[in-house]
Amino acid sequence: MKFKRSICAFCLFMVLGLLTGFAWASLRDPGLGEAAIHQHWKRFQKDPDRYAIETQYPYKAIFEKAAKQYDLPLNFLVAVCKGESDFDPKAGKHRSPDTGKECYGIGQIQWPGTANDMGIEKFDDLFIPEKNIFASARYLAWLKDRYDGSLYHTLCAYNYGPGAVKVGNVPDGAQWYAHYIWKNLNRLMDGEIRLPPSKLIIECTSYKLANALQENWLEIYHSSFPANKRSSIPEVKVVIRKSDWYTYQCLVVTKNKNPQNVFATFFDAIGITPIDS
Repeated sequence: MKFKRSICAFCLFMVLGLLTGFAWASLRDPGLGEAAIHQHWKRFQKDPDRYAIETQYPYKAIFEKAAKQYDLPLNFLVAVCKGESDFDPKAGKHRSPDTGKECYGIGQIQWPGTANDMGIEKFDDLFIPEKNIFASARYLAWLKDRYDGSLYHTLCAYNYGPGAVKVGNVPDGAQWYAHYIWKNLNRLMDGEIRLPPSKLIIECTSYKLANALQENWLEIYHSSFPANKRSSIPEVKVVIRKSDWYTYQCLVVTKNKNPQNVFATFFDAIGITPIDS
């Protein structure tokens, strides 16, 4: 039965691929493409608590205080500093400050420009963990406001500078940096994103196709209920998760107390049998 379901899923994948303009000739890992990276951070921003850090890290009390003061997700701030210096408070100290372009400390704050703007007046203060972490958080918060709350663009500008990053025009290197911090977040999580009860629907080799399926299935699910009943529809999400094999998994997820009933309702509505049923 599982083999039959896999064949059916593959046929559906091929048909929908043709409908969405998917071409085998253009196959590549889109995990590094801007749309995919941007989508990672959009999902994170909707529910940052789902990406809880499981590993131990230094200066935890300082990070918590700074994140709270500047209204940043704690895991976001920690991931940035992990990526910038691996939490080394002396990072960059061997570099000369005379150039006016070098960055220092846990959050790799640029001296003297950004450091002065963020309240650090003495060069040696960059190597005091509390002062550097708070300056990093303050700068991230400032960038977040500048980019209307977008954490993706906040990261890109933290790396390349706000003068070089515009919505719709992000340098390749800044895109790479946003993906690099995403990978550091996942390392801190010590494994994959922890999902509530879920079922795998299908695996796609195209992020574009997985995204089309996600939107299509949710629309079908909601439209299967009469309009006057939609306020009480059991809540589900279709999430896309990248696997180790360069495929993109579509999973249906629910936090309902009776997940099996919700899954049955969802799959009846969309007319698909999940792969892992």
